[in-house]
Amino acid sequence: MTDLIKALARAPNNPTLILVGVADNILQLVRDHGSIHRNLVQIPMDRMTSDEIKDVISTRIRRLRMKITDDALWRVAYFSAGLPFYAHSLGKYAALRAVEVEKIQIDEGPVLSSLVDCIADVDYTIAESYTRATEKIYRKGNIFAQVLAACALTENNDLGQFTAAAVEGPLSEIMGEPYEVSAFSFHLNQMTNPERGSVLRKTGARRTFQYHFAEPAMQPFIIMKSLQDGVLRKEVFERFYVKRQKSFAI
Repeated sequence: MTDLIKALARAPNNPTLILVGVADNILQLVRDHGSIHRNLVQIPMDRMTSDEIKDVISTRIRRLRMKITDDALWRVAYFSAGLPFYAHSLGKYAALRAVEVEKIQIDEGPVLSSLVDCIADVDYTIAESYTRATEKIYRKGNIFAQVLAACALTENNDLGQFTAAAVEGPLSEIMGEPYEVSAFSFHLNQMTNPERGSVLRKTGARRTFQYHFAEPAMQPFIIMKSLQDGVLRKEVFERFYVKRQKSFAI
């Protein structure tokens, strides 16, 4: 493909190619020619904002002649993490749950009860990677599921990256006792390996490592799955949910 692009770039009729793919940057999609970026323009597709997610839900709810509370909208926006698939899935199942009990207003109850249906809709590769990442091994301190849940709750930068130190707070809340990086650095590093589903990617140098989810759809799945399995207690989730809700409003 890179050879084709280079050849067409010299063509007199000035053709245009549109390449569509999922990667952190264009060089992960096309390789071999280091100068290929001169012939390409990157158009990143950012995640949807909280307001955009809320608009997706509210406009469709109005078409059904139903209503949805503000708190329920916040729930959907939080769980969706800017990804339209989760907004559509949660919105659909929450509406169906409300209809089942003969209500025309969707509150937080139907949204929370629709998590199990949304999880079932998630692509198999996401579910399989999560299973591999949290698979139990016979050693002391096997807390892969808890560490992954803490990573999903961790505040990250504009690139979706977070440090190991940032995981300390959420993990300590989940475990009910203080946890420092030294207690779970092994788990973070393991989850960057194929044996653990490669759910995390690590960049940077020693002591300045940054982590991010290899698949963006993994983060909301982890939160929903952790709530369903009891890895993440509702009171802990509520604490971080309120914090994240405030950040959405800024």
